[in-house]
Amino acid sequence: MDWLGPVFWLVVPVIFIGLFVWRIRQRAYQMRDLVERGRPVTGEILEKLNFNTASGTRNRYLRYRFRAGDG
Repeated sequence: MDWLGPVFWLVVPVIFIGLFVWRIRQRAYQMRDLVERGRPVTGEILEKLNFNTASGTRNRYLRYRFRAGDG
């Protein structure tokens, strides 16, 4: 069972990197579908929101509205 430690430290990074690559690939397919099937619309920004968390990070969000071609 002495070999279990080194194997663990080799397998965990490989799994982590595999999940990272899978997520990037999934996002790329989403963007491709958006480019191929997306429709141009006009929208408006309703509100810009800024939140400061207790840890000091700043989160920014936009509230927006748009109407798609199908209603």
